[in-house]
Amino acid sequence: MSNDRPWQSPIKERAEDLLREFVARADELLDTQERINGLLGAVVALAEDLSLEAVLDRVVQSACVLVGARYGALGVIGEDRKLSHFITVGIDEEGIRSIGDLPTGHGVLGLLIREPTPLRLHDLGQHPIASGFPSNHPP
Repeated sequence: MSNDRPWQSPIKERAEDLLREFVARADELLDTQERINGLLGAVVALAEDLSLEAVLDRVVQSACVLVGARYGALGVIGEDRKLSHFITVGIDEEGIRSIGDLPTGHGVLGLLIREPTPLRLHDLGQHPIASGFPSNHPP
């Protein structure tokens, strides 16, 4: 009976292909919508409290959410070319105390202060001027 209508098979296959493509594009659209909603949420959150510390904290929190990071940090360079603020997310107060002193701008961080260009590293510790991490620093 399937041979009575040989044209049905190609049409059915094409319809199934189109349906699969439609579903894939709908998934992409939903992912994009989620990202846009996250970005809009970040913009709204930034406007809630405009104190510098609160805004910086929300910037780091929003960045972590948008990229799926557990930890985040943001350093602000002052007029003296040293860190004037250092904001962290994902570490509680006890964890911060156990790490010790905040970064001062040596090693790779110092390089970024002196030469503010993007730097993507697979392993920070392998950079020639890396100064390492404190013993209780998160992985």
